Amino acid sequence: MTDASALHEPWASDVARATDALARFDRAAGTAGDGPLRERLTSLRPVVSDAVDRCASVAVEGQQLSRTLAELGPDRIAAELKDARRAAAAATAGSPVAEAMAARVSAAEAQYRVVHRMWDAVDGARARIAADLARLDELVARTLELTLLPPGDGAEGVVDVRRQLDDVVDDLDALRQAFAELQRPGGGTRP
Repeated sequence: MTDASALHEPWASDVARATDALARFDRAAGTAGDGPLRERLTSLRPVVSDAVDRCASVAVEGQQLSRTLAELGPDRIAAELKDARRAAAAATAGSPVAEAMAARVSAAEAQYRVVHRMWDAVDGARARIAADLARLDELVARTLELTLLPPGDGAEGVVDVRRQLDDVVDDLDALRQAFAELQRPGGGTRP
């Protein structure tokens, strides 16, 4: 599992929140009395742990994408596009300078599109992680609630929690894969 201290914000907070959810889950499961409910809750622990691991993987990928975005220099690229458009507008139509400026504008626009795709990916990831972490927190709270039920009750609730935990894990894995695809050579440069 990735240590939150190895990451920068906002990614570190996501990993810390997921790790805290696992600790709360462990405390909740530990309060269940011996019997079938405790066994079912214990069987959920690997899924909760998997969700934390997937969150950490997404955070690592997200941090790398954020660094790559910063290295590209979005402000520099926006300024280059603005300058290129100004220079193209000032060039005499049909001249060699106008052709060169059109090529410059085209290249600057392509860079600009790459940066915005990456920005959209980071913003979308932040929203999805926030939603998944809220779902994880909800499921941990439901787990705690299950421990308060009379012995023998809660089997159906555990099955539902398991299904929803699997959904969180699947969503985080899809997000991690999307980040990995975006960072493959050529992945961030598609028009």
